[in-house]
Amino acid sequence: MSDYVLPTEIWIEEILTRLPVKTLLRCTSVCKSWYSLITSPNFITLHLNRTASNNDNRLLIRSCNNRIENYSVYTDNETFDECEKLHFPLHSRINRFNIVGNCNGLVCLSEDVQQYTDIMILWNPSIRKFVHLPYPNFGYNTHGAYLQSVGFGFNPVTNDYNVVRIAYLKKVETEVVELYELSTGSWRNVCASVDISYVIKSRSTQVVLNGVVHWVGLARKDGHAVIVSFDFKSETFGVMRVPHRAEAELNMRLCVTVFGESLSLIDERIYMNETYCNIWVMKEYGMENTWTRQLKIDTTPVPHLRRSFDCLRVLYGFRNNGDVLLAENSDSEDLVSYDPKSRNFKKLGIRGCGMSFYISTYMESLVLINGKSDALEM
Repeated sequence: MSDYVLPTEIWIEEILTRLPVKTLLRCTSVCKSWYSLITSPNFITLHLNRTASNNDNRLLIRSCNNRIENYSVYTDNETFDECEKLHFPLHSRINRFNIVGNCNGLVCLSEDVQQYTDIMILWNPSIRKFVHLPYPNFGYNTHGAYLQSVGFGFNPVTNDYNVVRIAYLKKVETEVVELYELSTGSWRNVCASVDISYVIKSRSTQVVLNGVVHWVGLARKDGHAVIVSFDFKSETFGVMRVPHRAEAELNMRLCVTVFGESLSLIDERIYMNETYCNIWVMKEYGMENTWTRQLKIDTTPVPHLRRSFDCLRVLYGFRNNGDVLLAENSDSEDLVSYDPKSRNFKKLGIRGCGMSFYISTYMESLVLINGKSDALEM
């Protein structure tokens, strides 16, 4: 009887694609053929799709202490277990990096929290590789003072990762749009018209749905809020109205997020001596009349959390168990989980300095493994 040989497509699709990234990195040292296989674009995509389908409920959390950025991956379960501490190989020259967003295991960082530096980086924590983006075509040294908004996402048509940058040039009072493509490693100008009656808030949080990035924007005329979007596929901008009750309120902060597979908006308000936030969900994407208030949270200071009078702020939105993640809005923050049913708050034992938390879903990937990048030893 001859030995049975497992078909190549079986051991690739059913075995190798199920392995964690660290194991696959070790496998690349077995032989040249394995290295070529694992670093091939087709295998990277197969592994990414497999990982995404597993939905292992992981969250990436960044906190800062004494200008040190700490990145960890947590499992979104009842005990909120820390499953991995990530090595962050970079150090900001000014304070900390602004996290533009993350997609398919890639984190986009921008060093623009306090001053003009024009530095942006794509970082894959799973394989400890990062790439510095070239300087944009429009920057402080070439065009003077500007305000910028940045978005990061994946273009499913070109199978490429893109960074879009909208620069509002003060000297010439105009807007320019640039697009970075990971496949080419360069910026190019985009002939997309920006609705100049709206401006995207500087360092506004972003959310990506179906290849479209979304930010909160403000009307130049009266300051009322809208959602501005950029479609990576068609390279066009769009504008959507927010819920009427969140459109023109004073003393309010707005940010976009995702609830399930739906676009969501969080508005945090201060009224008299009370603070609270509403979480809105757009039930049918693009249909402005389908905004529905999913939840209202009283974020007035909670005595048993701290004795200070700092209010709480929503960070992430809903967890898998229906809880909401919040943090104290103070110089030293505690990460807090809020149960809407019992209305109880619970500290999670994670601390960071003021306004430094970043929380988002996360999955490991092999993206960047075969690209030109700065690499660190495992």
